[in-house]
Amino acid sequence: MKKNIHVAVKRNVIRVLQFLKIPSKHYAEVFNHCINYISDPNETVAVRCFAMTVAAKIADKFPELKHELAETINISFKTSTPGIKARAKLILKKL
Repeated sequence: MKKNIHVAVKRNVIRVLQFLKIPSKHYAEVFNHCINYISDPNETVAVRCFAMTVAAKIADKFPELKHELAETINISFKTSTPGIKARAKLILKKL
C-alpha cells in the first residue's frame, strides 16, 4: 500500500467500492486495506466511514470476518468523531 496517496483518491475509490461488485480474488486485499483505514486515527472521517461499509459488505460473504470487523470498529469507536460513531452503530447493528 502506498503511503503518499492523496486523501481524495482514497476517499473516492473506497466510495465507489461500496457500490461495485468486488471480484472475489480481491476480497482479502480490500478487506485488509479497509481494516487499516478504520483503525488509523489519522485517517479522514469519510475514508474511515466508507471503509466500514466496504468491509461490512465483504464480511457479509465471510461470516468469520464479522468478529474482526466488529472488534476493529469497537476499538476505534472510543476516540472517534460523531460521524464515525454514527456509521459504526449502523454497521455493528447489521453485523
